[in-house]
Amino acid sequence: MPNRSIWWVLALWLWAGWIGMADAASHQPLQPGTFIRIGETGTLMLRRAGTGALEFELESFGANGNICTAKGRVSGRVATAVADDEEQAQDPCRLELQPRGDRLRVNVLTGACAAHCGLRVTLDGDFRSPAAGCKRAAIAQRRGQFLKQYRAQQHAEAVRTAQALLTECEDFLFWITQDAIRSDLALAQLRAGHPQACLSTLAQTAAGKVDDEAGLRRALSPNAYESYEWAHAIWHNRRLCQQAIGGGVGSQAPVKERPEPDVAPQ
Repeated sequence: MPNRSIWWVLALWLWAGWIGMADAASHQPLQPGTFIRIGETGTLMLRRAGTGALEFELESFGANGNICTAKGRVSGRVATAVADDEEQAQDPCRLELQPRGDRLRVNVLTGACAAHCGLRVTLDGDFRSPAAGCKRAAIAQRRGQFLKQYRAQQHAEAVRTAQALLTECEDFLFWITQDAIRSDLALAQLRAGHPQACLSTLAQTAAGKVDDEAGLRRALSPNAYESYEWAHAIWHNRRLCQQAIGGGVGSQAPVKERPEPDVAPQ
């Protein structure tokens, strides 16, 4: 019985500690900053107005290419969007901003948000503040570093640069940008003498999962298909890796140069 009592007290103590931590997180103050929705499908900015009030601006990108923007003021945990007309002013779009560790969860509180954005774009989701190495300017610099290493035939270093970028910044990269980086990484892996790793990398891309243009068109939405410009480069690189494994092409075979990194700095 004494042992059971000890374990019961310990369990209660641990439970109380967990509740306390959860309660502390729920009361974590909102701080100004820029937050990126996972997969780079939206941006949330929190900033202080001259009056000291906390303001927000949220831009969200839908799978069909549509964009929705909401902006207004934050009171406590609730962000209220500025109404576009008198009708919306009666029932404005309201969002809950809920800190969760290193993330900021955005929840839609009113149906007016769907009316504001339409059915194909949503404002909710998990947002994170990118580390210094994953901000847009840093990503562009790291992709430039990869290209410099690749052109200098420092292929092992180029592989490490691209792998680190994907590992550290995947949450902040749009899926098409991820595929572009993987296409770069695969070529560096091929030149470093690892054609099988090249194929494994390309297999993670949208183009690498299909055989041809028709397959890609079936796999992607019309807008994504039109925006996806890396398919032919990925298929070209895949053929090179397959040929290298088969002995038909050496790891130093000539390849068409890739374009400059296309991620614009902030």
